[in-house]
Amino acid sequence: MNRSNLLAHCLAVLGLAVCPVAWAHTAPAAPLVIPLAERVAAFDTAFFTAFNTCDIARLARVSAPNLEFFHDLGGTQRSRAEFIASVKQKVCGKFTRELVKASFESWALGNEGAIYSGTHRFRDVGKRACQGQGRFLHVLDEQGGQLVVTRAVSYDHREIAKENNSGQIARALKP
Repeated sequence: MNRSNLLAHCLAVLGLAVCPVAWAHTAPAAPLVIPLAERVAAFDTAFFTAFNTCDIARLARVSAPNLEFFHDLGGTQRSRAEFIASVKQKVCGKFTRELVKASFESWALGNEGAIYSGTHRFRDVGKRACQGQGRFLHVLDEQGGQLVVTRAVSYDHREIAKENNSGQIARALKP
């Protein structure tokens, strides 16, 4: 093999050795993985934005058909349809919910979803201050790449200020 053929051969071998490295650098990036706590916080925001604005279609999309909702004052709803009917009757246009951000906690539920809890406050529509407060725990399931609520427990409801005793919240929370 003469010198020019040897050089060509070496370059060809070197090219084959380097090409896989070059291809590896041009591979598509892995999908962005959002940490679970951020996904759950985003879920809570989406769920309660729909709740507060009475966006029933969106609320239904993030609620499992077999949703069970347990409320210390209002009792139990054993389906998404019952939950939605209750929101329409007792929430829409009457009060809104806000999360106490420092109380928010979330945990993985195996590879199936998450559990999260915290404290939330309620404000009658048209009022500046919150009148009621309670605690909650939600169980989320991963369905088709989306989190949906399957179980919700809302409890320890109480008034924040006695002067707001006659507001919508007090009426809505009574069974």
